[in-house]
Amino acid sequence: MSRVWSIARYCLLRPWWVTFALCVLLDAVSIYDVRRPAVLLNPAVFLWGLAMSALLFYWLGLVYRASPGWLKWALAVALSSLLLFMAAVNFYLYKEFGQYLTRSMLGFIAADPTYVQDYLNTYLVKLNVIMLVLAFGALLWLWHPWRPAREAPRALSMRKTSTVVPLLVLPVIYAASVGVLRPYTSDMLTPMDTATMCALAPMNRPVAKSELHYAADRLAVNPRSTDANPPNILILANESWGKQQGFPIYGQNVDAMPFLNHWIQTDRGHFIVWTTGYTSSTATDVSLPSIVTGVQPDESARKLHLMPLVWQWGKASGAYTFYLTSVRQTFARLDQFFSCKERDTTFSAENLDTPIVHEAGVDDIIAADHVRDILARKPARSRFVGMIFTNALHSPFQDQSTMIAHMPPFESRYDKALYIVDDAIKTTVEILKEKGLLDNTLIFFSADHGETSAPIHSAHRIFSYYEEFFNIPYMIYVPERWKATHPEMYAALKANETRNVSNLDILPTTVDLLGLGNANASLVAQLKGQSLIRPVDPDRLLVGLSTNGVRTWEQEGFGLAWGSYRFVCNNVDGPRFFDLVLDPSEQNDLWHAMDASRKGIVMRTIRGSYHLNRIFSLTQPH
Repeated sequence: MSRVWSIARYCLLRPWWVTFALCVLLDAVSIYDVRRPAVLLNPAVFLWGLAMSALLFYWLGLVYRASPGWLKWALAVALSSLLLFMAAVNFYLYKEFGQYLTRSMLGFIAADPTYVQDYLNTYLVKLNVIMLVLAFGALLWLWHPWRPAREAPRALSMRKTSTVVPLLVLPVIYAASVGVLRPYTSDMLTPMDTATMCALAPMNRPVAKSELHYAADRLAVNPRSTDANPPNILILANESWGKQQGFPIYGQNVDAMPFLNHWIQTDRGHFIVWTTGYTSSTATDVSLPSIVTGVQPDESARKLHLMPLVWQWGKASGAYTFYLTSVRQTFARLDQFFSCKERDTTFSAENLDTPIVHEAGVDDIIAADHVRDILARKPARSRFVGMIFTNALHSPFQDQSTMIAHMPPFESRYDKALYIVDDAIKTTVEILKEKGLLDNTLIFFSADHGETSAPIHSAHRIFSYYEEFFNIPYMIYVPERWKATHPEMYAALKANETRNVSNLDILPTTVDLLGLGNANASLVAQLKGQSLIRPVDPDRLLVGLSTNGVRTWEQEGFGLAWGSYRFVCNNVDGPRFFDLVLDPSEQNDLWHAMDASRKGIVMRTIRGSYHLNRIFSLTQPH
């Protein structure tokens, strides 16, 4: 026992060593218990990072021991606070992203601190405050300048060479090591404290970016319509809506969307349901702008900011226009990008006058109830073109709502969030029925990207184009009035049910439904998506992309959907090719065994796009 006590006392007299050990323990728990890393775990790089961790904490220990007594208290409080904040933030980020803090994450935080504040208030403060206080107390006690009188170490002097030299030299060595290690962190895991310091270092692979912004020179839409009786159009997009859980229409056993599932089953003649629907991007701040403009993510930022928004098309057709979302629109500057004088009404978390309850959003059910207020502002006899964007399915998934008295006993948070979104959809549909509008309202049901609580592959969603994130729920409710008056268009829509489609197709389909295509031929010709009420090419090749002219991130990826073939590429996994007929779970990579014909089609698509070619080049040996 005396031996154990001696070791314990030795450690307590050197708090840097215990802090280093705690960080290593937290790294181990993250990697081996929380989830697999979404980036590569290279032993050499990780051990290099551990050596840097040891050096950093050793240097902090020297600074602490060399400080006078009055300063030790301040250092103990500051170090405990910073270490706790670093550990809490990185643990959350690892649980969500499969990696620790990066420079892109820091940039996101700096651009929208309110978004981060919502996260802290919702999850960190309200749920874990006691744990945080206890952890802070433990760290403060660890770095507390208490020493038994007879065991007190000899005071160190800043003037002594043995102390001054390490204090001055070690930071130089550490800074140089950070500069050398930083490029590896784009696709490799390092310890949390090393990752944090590398995130603060300058980027070694900058990519030119034009942030989303308000564009005063967006192109105008010619208002001449060829359809005298177009339907109301509602785009109902759900954040992080995946096909692999809680929705029986797509083969799942658990029914977490009872209203929508039952509605489709009992009214199948008015629904077109795709199993081959794809997103244009697995990153929200790329996908949503693509949906409302019809601009493919690998096109230029200039074109993205020039092409008209869906509300401009709606207003040109003479419709009342609106946007309703439960999420705060300052996210990624979407509030600026979506801004347009042609939108009549906008409701978001900023003006819904109800508390933030999940991530950066209000309760979706409460938000959906405002559809009644929106429609009350609509002029009598006018049509509408509107968009609703829900948020409950965003990780870590909203699992409760004050609007639901008895939540079904689902095992997963994701299923509970699905139930909340389903209730919001039910509220919206019931209001449309109440107003006598449903029988002439065509509704797009889609997602900004897919989601799953149990991914097959380790790549995180924001740079993954495997089926669990690339393939999304996609359906259209066709009202009886439009179906009866447009039989040829409905027949084409029905025939396309077996084709590969994208949420990029929503805008061109809307333009066609409004009868604005002929008068705006030059604009329509620039759209890469296809109208779904016209025949869709069975051999079309769909593109999904995560980083482009308006979004940068350390991890970059894109995907191609072509028939039953899927090409997946990111700077962590490299290029991969799958045939879903033979390999639906995408486990057997065929890229290096592909015939020249199919590889040629893929490579011509990549070489024809600046961003696809740029990302593909990152995966090639240099």
